[in-house]
Amino acid sequence: MSAPAVERIADVLGYRAHTRARSTGTTVILVDAYEQGLESPEMGGDRWFLICDEHAGCCGWSVQSDARSFMSVPEQWCPTCQEVTA
Repeated sequence: MSAPAVERIADVLGYRAHTRARSTGTTVILVDAYEQGLESPEMGGDRWFLICDEHAGCCGWSVQSDARSFMSVPEQWCPTCQEVTA
């Protein structure tokens, strides 16, 4: 599957960054869940989410730098990437 257009990715609410993971060939998007309205400080949920653009798998972290450190390895948090690389 080809990489999505950068314009479409940048239109994701709460968008912060994206990368193409070499290990899986998938595009990973970092978003701020507070901006998206998925989480809030009052709800106590994770603020920073990674989304596998190809499989819609996602995972949250409370610290942005922690989330960024997992952007290149979606097979560690995206269920479909885990199945494909197993």
